[in-house]
Amino acid sequence: MLVNSFNNFLKEFCEKLQIMIPNNDSIKLINNAYHVGLLTNKEIYIQHFYNHVNEFHQDIINKNEKIFLENDFSMIPNVAGYQHHINEMKEIWESNLKNSHKDIIWDYLKVLSTLSVRHYSTE
Repeated sequence: MLVNSFNNFLKEFCEKLQIMIPNNDSIKLINNAYHVGLLTNKEIYIQHFYNHVNEFHQDIINKNEKIFLENDFSMIPNVAGYQHHINEMKEIWESNLKNSHKDIIWDYLKVLSTLSVRHYSTE
């Protein structure tokens, strides 16, 4: 089932982020809150990912880092609660993040994006 695969990859991604960027309180918070969201709705994360990230699918596949550095995500509906995290991701990306860590992030984003696209294109 694509939803279960997505959720497993997302959990693994959150854990990897916390290891790669250990002093980031937002990543710790998201990692800890992951399970709470699944208790309410197993499709919450894949749906949210698809709704807000699908338009960047090709950029993710092509590792276009402009999506982190140049986009104004304020036009995405319901982004207000996530604006801090988006700005923080830009800061993380521009920081001294190792290229190997960036590659890991790209790999997870590619899998998550592909799973969400497949899930909603086969419904």
